[in-house]
Amino acid sequence: MDILETAIIDLLTDLLHLARLEGLDACMIGQTAQIHFVVEIEKARIP
Repeated sequence: MDILETAIIDLLTDLLHLARLEGLDACMIGQTAQIHFVVEIEKARIP
């Protein structure tokens, strides 16, 4: 992995930890974010 990819993974991981600490369902948040990401890509028609 390159430095940018590692930094993005670390950021996402930290956000999931924050969600968990705040009593939120980190797994559900991650899944919902993934769905939103796919929908946005499809709407923008980005390959």
